[in-house]
Amino acid sequence: MSEMMRNPPIFYTAAQVRFNPVLDMEDSISHVQKVWRQRFPDFSHQPLSQIQMQVPSAGEAPSVKVNSIARWHFKNIDQTSALILANDSLIFHTTQYSTSVDFIDTLVDALKVVDEVVSLSYVEAVGFRTLDAVIPTAGKGVDFYLRSGLLGLSASLDGILKHSVYEMVMLHSHAQLASRCIMLNGKLGVPADLYPIMLKFKDEVNMIDGPHAVLDNDATQLERFAFNIEDVAKRLRMVKSLISDAFYQSVTSEALLEWNNSDHVHAD
Repeated sequence: MSEMMRNPPIFYTAAQVRFNPVLDMEDSISHVQKVWRQRFPDFSHQPLSQIQMQVPSAGEAPSVKVNSIARWHFKNIDQTSALILANDSLIFHTTQYSTSVDFIDTLVDALKVVDEVVSLSYVEAVGFRTLDAVIPTAGKGVDFYLRSGLLGLSASLDGILKHSVYEMVMLHSHAQLASRCIMLNGKLGVPADLYPIMLKFKDEVNMIDGPHAVLDNDATQLERFAFNIEDVAKRLRMVKSLISDAFYQSVTSEALLEWNNSDHVHAD
């Protein structure tokens, strides 16, 4: 978000840098932890299971193979921010987003450490994703906050809405943007591909139990380039600008005024 916002709806942010596979990454974890543990001391090894289905020729039964992908988590003491390192990627995610400058600086600084230890050769992709919780205040509906294009038939049909899903994918010359809006009546709607998010949410997010919407904006640049830390930071800022634009095109001016009516200052 490019403007000062006092009460931002953003509740989860993640960014990923995918680089050349480093087969001996596990041997380097202790060196990485020495630097990261001052800010992210909560360390754990959490392998990810990946299911692969192989379809053979006609007449033969398909086979299923489960691969274990090594991943190492480094959380802060409050368990609100963390780095996730794998042999071919680094993710930084948080439920306490402050500004894009601080967020990108944290990821870039962490990536510098990885490069110093294992000497990265190239980057395959950079991505940025944000989730915003649109929680109506008393006397208002979700339609007060969202532009009409996201409301679909819910704005014109009778009845009580259970859920509504809108998705748009746009290709740019340099990246792809996926913009989604999920309207629900109940507990917080966390996208299935992110579940479970191993971080603590803010109290107001955990307390959601009624009509609300989740804006899920995700931008990725798939392009191999020689590793250069300044280039990585530049591309992260670029994909972040795409999802910021998508957010501002999704919400009303009245919503922005309400989210600015708070003592908590948020700057992008």
